Amino acid sequence: MAEGLLAPRYADGSFGRRTIEAYAAWQRSAAGGSYRGTAADGVPGRGSLVRLGDRHGFTVIP
Repeated sequence: MAEGLLAPRYADGSFGRRTIEAYAAWQRSAAGGSYRGTAADGVPGRGSLVRLGDRHGFTVIP
């Protein structure tokens, strides 16, 4: 939502289709880094979560 890729009405705590599409768009964007093809699948992995956390001020812990 803070990245402008998911409408506020869909930020409801559910990780559904729209969230997956928005996360994949973020992974492909300049903000998300170098994720391409199947790496930009919309499923949060540790690497993309760390990048998102660095951008928005939260820490990803194992």
